[in-house]
Amino acid sequence: MPLSMLGEGLMAEVVGLTGRPELKKFLADLGFIAGKNVEVIQHIFGNNIIVRIGSSRFALDRKMANCVEISPVKEAKCQCV
Repeated sequence: MPLSMLGEGLMAEVVGLTGRPELKKFLADLGFIAGKNVEVIQHIFGNNIIVRIGSSRFALDRKMANCVEISPVKEAKCQCV
């Protein structure tokens, strides 16, 4: 499922990236790497999403968030530190 569909306050594991090679590289450089956990902090303005990976926070537009494939994880399993 794409990251854009994850609800606020929920965590998931990145399983892959889709899209153009330069976009995939950009997202990977931000830390969206398979196996990493990501949390949606807030959906804002209808098209933007604030997410947290480790101690970093990023704002992504919905098109970018659609390129991050995730698998929801149970809170007890998630280690975003």
